[in-house]
Amino acid sequence: MPSSYAQKDLPKLIALVALYVLAARLTLLLFGNNGVVEFLWAASGISLAVVLLGGNKYLPAVFLGSLPGYLLIGEPPGFSVAVALCHAASIFLGTWVMKREGGLNPALLKPGDFFRILILAASVSLIYAAGLELCAGLDLQRPDEAHSFIQHWAGSLLGIIVAGSFALVWSRLPREWASPAVAGEAILILGMSILVGQVVFVGSLNDSLGQVARGYWLFPLITWAAVRIGRHGTVLIVAMAAAQGLTGAALGVGFFADDVAKTHLTNYFFYILSLAVVDMALATYINERKSALAAVQQHRDDLELQVSSRTDELARQLADMTLLNRKLEDAQVQLLQSEKMASIGQLAAGVAHELNNPIGFVHSNLGTLESYLRDIFEIASACEAAAAKASNPTDFARIDALKAEKDFDYLKTDIFQLMNESRDGLSRVKKIVQDLKDFSRVGEAEWQWADIHQCLDSTLNIVWNELKYKCVVDKQYAVALPQIRCLPSQLNQVFMNLLLNAAQAIPDKGKITISTRQMDEDTIRICIHDSGLGIPAENLARIFDPFFTTKPIGKGTGLGLSIVWGIVSKHHGRIEVSSTVGAGTTFTITLPVQQQDETPA
Repeated sequence: MPSSYAQKDLPKLIALVALYVLAARLTLLLFGNNGVVEFLWAASGISLAVVLLGGNKYLPAVFLGSLPGYLLIGEPPGFSVAVALCHAASIFLGTWVMKREGGLNPALLKPGDFFRILILAASVSLIYAAGLELCAGLDLQRPDEAHSFIQHWAGSLLGIIVAGSFALVWSRLPREWASPAVAGEAILILGMSILVGQVVFVGSLNDSLGQVARGYWLFPLITWAAVRIGRHGTVLIVAMAAAQGLTGAALGVGFFADDVAKTHLTNYFFYILSLAVVDMALATYINERKSALAAVQQHRDDLELQVSSRTDELARQLADMTLLNRKLEDAQVQLLQSEKMASIGQLAAGVAHELNNPIGFVHSNLGTLESYLRDIFEIASACEAAAAKASNPTDFARIDALKAEKDFDYLKTDIFQLMNESRDGLSRVKKIVQDLKDFSRVGEAEWQWADIHQCLDSTLNIVWNELKYKCVVDKQYAVALPQIRCLPSQLNQVFMNLLLNAAQAIPDKGKITISTRQMDEDTIRICIHDSGLGIPAENLARIFDPFFTTKPIGKGTGLGLSIVWGIVSKHHGRIEVSSTVGAGTTFTITLPVQQQDETPA
């Protein structure tokens, strides 16, 4: 059923009817009613394109246009009605089959679209030519009955291919011609084509060119058009060539000067058909290739855009991760410092006790020394006075009595012992201060060579007050242990955390064994074993997790062993633990002698 009509369709229907009438008038004007050239050729091509694009609602205009056209050229009314109906039916059947099969793009973008138009043109022309023959068989009057079925079929076929393709392609204007360069080239090609068409088909410059063969001059130009300005330029040149060829045939000049009389335009049919088929196939193929390349380019641009977008996103994520890692490193340093300060706070009482003992007896000894010196000075004064009165023996007796009273002989020996004890006490204070300095390594945040035994000893001195009342320490050091490249203050933190944990794991009295050995020329191992309570098997896998602790609330942060693991990992080493409940725990640290990647502290 035809599509519903709108008010805007009326001018189009009238224009289509007028097209048929105009085509009939031009045919009569140029060729008369010779039965060779039919007005329906060009009109049928345009009508077919209109029905394909606009639908079956234009079929009445096809019938109403072709009927007066046939009447205008002098055909009998019965014949005119029959042929008009046949013409409309052929277009209806052809477009119906084509739409049902599908796959046709009316813009003729691909070679397959153009070849579908060829098949459609052949089918519609076949139905039309068969209808004409049927009318002849029914004895309907026809003035050109002598002309063959093939001529009617070929003429209708050519009209649909040339005019139909032109109408379909130009239903969409060429956007690429908006470019000044393309538009300039199109004007050049079209101008040259018109000029060559005049020379070839209308006989222009015939006297100047003489007998020069020029029948195929148009083929390079139309091929140029197919390559450079596409389908629009190609169908336009083909349409102009077809019009110029018919004009020359009508005037009896040019390439087809005598073709009407001798072959009934057979040469013209095959020439224009070859020109249209070859160059439209080329134009649609090139258009398909350009579209494919454009699609590939667009896909590549989209991929590049996606890659660029993804790269920017990854760069942002990397920047965010870098910032996050920096923040985590800062947090880790702060946690490490917090843990160290917590450990130092825990040790403060012990360190104060260790410092208070030597300071106490040094202070006491200095008081005693002051008393001794006062007595000595008193004796010395008496001696000086006695020396002044040496003639009186009783004075010497009084000096001897004073020496006995002050226990001068004991004082002479004890004063040196006090001085030695005070010197020893001050040495102990100095050692404790030095061990604190070695432990903290203030100002040493760079990788350096260090003696692990010295690190262990200085840490032991720092934590000794926590150990001496609960355990004995057995040091089983290797005879010769190489220095290693490390961050000494951080390894001291590792040893302090492990030693304090070992001491806390011993309930009453126990033993801590520290052993070192060189595994090979590149690796050393430190083992710290305690005879404490041990770690349950279910907790072994979690002891290095941050904030995991089995101690009562307020007794541990859960960061000590996590920090130990982080420091050992930073040194590209490994830490292992083995434990038996009731028998104790052993932490084994393996460290490289030389660092391959010295990550900043």
